Amino acid sequence: MAEQKTEESPAQKKKNTRIIVFEGGEGVGKSTAVARLAKDMVSRGFSVLLTGEPGSRYSPLTMEFRKLMLSKEYESQMTLLARELTSQAARSVHLEKVILPALGIYDFVICDRSIYSGLAYAQALGHDIWFLTMLMDRVIPKSISRTKCIIYHDVVYLKTNDVKGCLQRAAAAKQEFAAGDVMEGKPITFHEQVHKNFDDLDHDYGFKTIVVDHKTTDHVYEEILQVLYLTV
Repeated sequence: MAEQKTEESPAQKKKNTRIIVFEGGEGVGKSTAVARLAKDMVSRGFSVLLTGEPGSRYSPLTMEFRKLMLSKEYESQMTLLARELTSQAARSVHLEKVILPALGIYDFVICDRSIYSGLAYAQALGHDIWFLTMLMDRVIPKSISRTKCIIYHDVVYLKTNDVKGCLQRAAAAKQEFAAGDVMEGKPITFHEQVHKNFDDLDHDYGFKTIVVDHKTTDHVYEEILQVLYLTV
C-alpha cells in the first residue's frame, strides 16, 4: 500500500515573510507610506507586522533607547560614541526580539527606517564607515543574514532634492519630545550630508528609489506599489 502523506495544517505552515523597509531623510513621507502600505496589505488579506527604527511599539525597551538617542533632554550628557552604541543596542533588540520572531509568521514585515538610516546618519555625525560596518556585523543575527541589501528583501528609498523643505515639513508635523529632537535640530548642512550618504548607499546596494518632489502622496504610493510589484 502506498504511503499516505499528511498535509500540514495552516498553523504549521511557515510563511515566506517579505521584509520591506522605507528609507530617506526627514519629511520625505516614510511614515505615511508605511502606514498606507500596511493598511492596504491587511485589506488584501495579508498579515502584516508594522514596525520601525529606532524604537518599535512592540518593544518598550527600544522606545527608551530612542528617547535617550533623540531627545534634547539628554543632549548635554550624550557623547558621539554613546549615541551610536545606544542606536546599535536599539537595533539589536529590534532585530532579535521583534523582526526575527516574525519571520515565518507574517506575510509582510514593513519597517519605517532600518540599518541604512543608521549608516547614513552616523556617517554624517562623523563615524568612520569601517567602525559602523564592524558594529553592523555584530548586530545582525546570523540566522537572518542575507547577501543582498543586508537582511531586507526590498528597500524603498524616498528621495528628495528639496532637503530644506522636507525638513521644515517634518518639524511642523510632529513634536515627539518636549525638549525637541536632536536630529531635526541639526543644521541644513548635516541633513544634506545625510541625503548624500543615502545616495551613496543606494549606489552600493541598489535601492528601489522614488523621487517624491512635486508629486502627490497618491502618485508616490502608486509608484511604491509598482516598484514592489504589488499593484492589483
